[in-house]
This record gives sequence, structure tokens and C-alpha cells, in this order.
Amino acid sequence: MSFTFPWRGSTNVKSRILAYLEQADLCLDRFAAAFRLYLERGPCEEVDDLRNDSHRAESAADDLRREIEQTLYEHELLPESRGDLLSLLESLDHIPGATQGVLNILFLEHPVLPEFLKPLLDQLVAINTEAYGVVHSAVVALMEDPARTRELCTRIDELESRSDRHQQVAIRELYASGLELAGKLQIKDVIRTIGAISDRCEHTADLLNIIAIKRRI
Repeated sequence: MSFTFPWRGSTNVKSRILAYLEQADLCLDRFAAAFRLYLERGPCEEVDDLRNDSHRAESAADDLRREIEQTLYEHELLPESRGDLLSLLESLDHIPGATQGVLNILFLEHPVLPEFLKPLLDQLVAINTEAYGVVHSAVVALMEDPARTRELCTRIDELESRSDRHQQVAIRELYASGLELAGKLQIKDVIRTIGAISDRCEHTADLLNIIAIKRRI
């Protein structure tokens, strides 16, 4: 069964949501590339270029979100249905925004990431970007096959829990090291800010589940 948007012009809204996801995909892709290059080379021009690419994609996604919101208000729509979709868009938009928090730390503070943490940080980025990828699939499922949404949202919850475990391991190893306290606090901030991506994904998954249930009632 397909998700039926309860207003005229829904095809245009669907296409804009897909366009939004395309920009969010680009934002997450460039974020992951920038972070991994930073792990290899530290601060450099190429990392800054990838950061700028990620920021442009995040801004483009934000512009599309505003266009979609305007369309929702311009068409007749039950307040509850409109509220559900507006809440979903707002929650979804926090995910690419969370990546910018990580990149801003790298760009502004140039933290020195210790070698013993680099494998864990790389894995943490992979888990969090995978969580976003499943969010993308869940949004598409909501529009095309709502019955799949719950399964995908369960996977997002699993990835968020996995991210939490990786953060705990990384922070434990960090504080067991001989680094100065200031460095530990700075790197802990990096770890937590990466983990915020899957936290945002989990929040979006909760909303997707609720909307999918309502559509099936």
C-alpha cells in the first residue's frame, strides 16, 4: 500500500522530498569523506574543500525544506497531517545539521586526534552515516510502502545503540590515556558530536513510525 498525501499537488511534494534527501545524502557523504581525510592528514585544504561541499549541500537541503513547508501551508490539509509532516521535516533537517557541528570543530579547533582512537572514530562515523542511510530508506518507504517503515526504524534504533557503545569505548580509552585534560575534553566533544547524528536519526525514526501507524489506521 502506498502512502497517500491528503492534498492536491502531492506529486510535487514527493519530488521535493526526494530532492531534499539527495542533498542530505551529499552532505553526509562529504562529511564522512572530510572526517576520514582529517584522520589521515589532519587539517588541510582538501578537508576544508570537502567541508565547504558538505555545508553547501546542507544549505541546499535547508532551502528545500522551507519550500516544502510553504507548499504544505498553501494547500488544504488537516492540521494533524500537516503537523506530522512538518515535525518530520524539522527532525530530518537536524541530521545534516549535526554533521556540520563535527566539521566546525575540525575547522575551528584543529583537534589532534590520537592514533589509538582513529580506528574507533572511523567506525563511529561509519555507524552514524549508516543510520542516516536507513533514515533515507525509511522516508522513501513511508511514501511508497509504509509497512516497511517499522522494520527500517528498528534498524535505526539498533545503530543508535551501537553508536552509544562505541562512544563509551572511545571515551573510556581516551580517559585511560596520558593525554592532558584539555585535549581529552576536546576529543570527547568530537566523539559526542558524531554520536549526535544517530541520536537525531533515532528521533526521526520515532516520528516515522508514528506517521506510518496513522496512515495504516
